[in-house]
Amino acid sequence: MAIYKIFPEKDTTIYSAYPTTNAGLDSILEISNSKPLLQDDNEVSRILLQFPAVTNTGNYKAFLKLYLANAESLPDSYTIYANSISQS
Repeated sequence: MAIYKIFPEKDTTIYSAYPTTNAGLDSILEISNSKPLLQDDNEVSRILLQFPAVTNTGNYKAFLKLYLANAESLPDSYTIYANSISQS
C-alpha cells in the first residue's frame, strides 16, 4: 500500500458576515460558527481547498489533517463536514 501526501493548490476562508471578503492570502484558515451578542444570525466561516485532479480511478482512502493554531472556548466535541463543490 502506497501513501501519498497531496497538498492543496489553493485555499481560502470565506465569511458569512463579510460576503465580499475572503482570506486567500492568510496563512491560517478559519472554521468557526459563533453567535455575536445582539445579533440573531450566527457568523460562520468556512474554508475552501482546491486539490489537484486525481488521475487514479481505483479504490483509495483520503484523510484531511487540520491542525489547531489558536482556540478559544472550544467545545468538548464538534463535527466538521467536508463536501465537494461543483465549480471553482
